[in-house]
Amino acid sequence: MNNKSTVDKDVSALCILSDSSIRQAMKAMDRTAKGIILVVDEGDRLIDTVTDGDVRRAILAGTDPLLSVSELILIKQRGAKETSRVPFVAPIGTPPVELIRLMNKTGLRQIPLVDDQGRVMDLAVLSDLVRNHVLPVNAVVMAGGEGTRLRPLTQSVPKPMLPLGDRPLLERVIAHLRNAGISSVTLTTRYKAEAISSYFGDGRDFSVDITYVKEDQPLGTAGALALLEKKEEPTLVINGDILTEVDVAAMLKFHQEHHADMTVAVREYEHRLPYGVIETDGVSVVGVLEKPVKQVFVNAGIYLLEPAVVNLIPFKRNFDMTELIGSAVELEYQVVNFPIHEYWLDIGQHADYERAKDDLRILEHIEHDPELTRADLASRMGVAVGTANWYIKQLVNKGYLKVSRLDTHRLMYLITPEGLAEKTRLAMEYAHVSMVLYRTTRQQVVELLASVREAGYKQVKIEGESDLRDVCRLTCMEYAVPVAPDASDEPVPVLRVSQSNVELHMPAERLERP
Repeated sequence: MNNKSTVDKDVSALCILSDSSIRQAMKAMDRTAKGIILVVDEGDRLIDTVTDGDVRRAILAGTDPLLSVSELILIKQRGAKETSRVPFVAPIGTPPVELIRLMNKTGLRQIPLVDDQGRVMDLAVLSDLVRNHVLPVNAVVMAGGEGTRLRPLTQSVPKPMLPLGDRPLLERVIAHLRNAGISSVTLTTRYKAEAISSYFGDGRDFSVDITYVKEDQPLGTAGALALLEKKEEPTLVINGDILTEVDVAAMLKFHQEHHADMTVAVREYEHRLPYGVIETDGVSVVGVLEKPVKQVFVNAGIYLLEPAVVNLIPFKRNFDMTELIGSAVELEYQVVNFPIHEYWLDIGQHADYERAKDDLRILEHIEHDPELTRADLASRMGVAVGTANWYIKQLVNKGYLKVSRLDTHRLMYLITPEGLAEKTRLAMEYAHVSMVLYRTTRQQVVELLASVREAGYKQVKIEGESDLRDVCRLTCMEYAVPVAPDASDEPVPVLRVSQSNVELHMPAERLERP
């Protein structure tokens, strides 16, 4: 935005210029949590809008996130039925009743409000206009699993009731659904069902209506849905062992926009093959890919089902959700996938449970102590100060935290949360990403440094600009491998960093061993 912006400060956070990248638009959308970004010119005049659905469709299409927003708009317009698309707006000062009428007529959840010159002045959001807005879905949490991979923790307590901070995992799932506008939830139970029903009761203490469907025998990941009372609205199904901040309203809108009979939430997953892959043509080798990264979409355990799809589930028979997806596809129902870019963690194994506890613990430390130092955070986390410092830097770079002061004498960050209560889901998402990235990269660098020492070298250089540069530098310090100055002409191994990888490049002149 220009320095002399005429828009309100809060609305300005929703506005970006058309030459901004798609990735920047995603970050802004995550920070504001309104499901929309307003694309404006230098004079704050509205050019177009980018919605949550536009971004998720771009992810599914494999669109480069470094492309500009203007290119995303062109892609969107090419896919639209209209030959020229103008964003729907209303004049500033439009009464709330009229805005609600317009939203009901157009199916929009947000309408930009502009002045007589087309400049953005405000954004009307349905959930703000209708405080008691209820999502028209039947919510079902599948909470009957035994959690065998989490034994012995689940010997005496069902997996959804494992504690996360000051409350069980299932309570966090229900709270997320409630905050999304869902007023009633059905819990399917089997293993240690009484522990769940005695804790939640009818739900009045948790501001939702809770009912139960108990499985008398194992019915798989979908079979219990056949026991539900038949209803006309879509059924939202979420596994009870998932910690997520997925935008449920956005998922429902996506489901409706694509006229879907079934929507499957998916999560992008990267898997680095540990070997070089040889490309062949018959007996000839035509290329080699060194430890390539495969990107796939995995099932995220969250679904929206129309009644016709629910009716495909056999009564009182073990039936998995994967079978239901297959049946729906085979019968040519409209099955679509909805990519999740919000925080998501499947707590299926001990490492996942510990990671979830770490994520929440870090956030609670920062949220409850506005002047927490990196040394304090490191002590509370049980990690090295360098690790805590790197973690803080990532949150600062992402805009989730703001550095109020840097004491150069004590080399200590003083952190002030900036609206952290509203940004908890964002920080949780990045907490998981950054800590996993740090641990994975550090182990990779340790292995590369072992190769450096084995070759007889005493120091390395670090090239490239990304967050991983700090990981390399800290790991070199930890393992007493000096980092040579950039200006040094001495041939030494180079750790070359990119956004997601570190590679070791040995000098052309091999070291002569004594």
